[in-house]
Amino acid sequence: FDVSFMDQISDDPLKMVRLDGFLFPDTYEFYADEAVDSIILRMLKNFETKVLTEARKAEIADSGFSLEDLVVFASIIQKEAANVEEMYNVSSVFHNRLQPDSPYPRLESCTTNNYISDFIQPAFEGAAPENLLAAYDTYGKTGFPVGAIANPGLDAIDAALHPNDTDYYFFVTDIEYTHYYGRTWEDHQANIQKALAVNKKYGKDTL
Repeated sequence: FDVSFMDQISDDPLKMVRLDGFLFPDTYEFYADEAVDSIILRMLKNFETKVLTEARKAEIADSGFSLEDLVVFASIIQKEAANVEEMYNVSSVFHNRLQPDSPYPRLESCTTNNYISDFIQPAFEGAAPENLLAAYDTYGKTGFPVGAIANPGLDAIDAALHPNDTDYYFFVTDIEYTHYYGRTWEDHQANIQKALAVNKKYGKDTL
């Protein structure tokens, strides 16, 4: 595809879909018989226009993230946060975990494992290769998964670049989409109980 950033998209064979994360989410109008390649190119061009402004390219360079890492990171934030405001706190949790001296050095994002169970496993009829599962399992590996798990919008991308300044390492969300943040494992366990108490009011005994 004729876009300026194509060579920055990894072609790692363990990625489920190479272009995951780069098909910019927006409102489009397509012809009923439009070719698939034409649709994909329009979405990639929109990513180029909306995301890769000169100002944001400078921010990405300053962040230390590659474009691929930023998109993967933003896709996790997109799936984890219930609203735009919370994206910046969620981002701060993951930024803190990514620091070299972090006491919790893995992202441990439920959304990456949901991607495994909801997308990867069904695609392989429940028998996906172990190395593929491990490539997306942020509980079992440090750093980012091998590819994006969604196509993030500008808010999630901005949150990945500009997290709130917090000392949080954990968060949990209840059924009402309230986020509870914690600094320690003990804080997190207490917050889980708070979230469960809310969920039980709706007849749900799990998170």
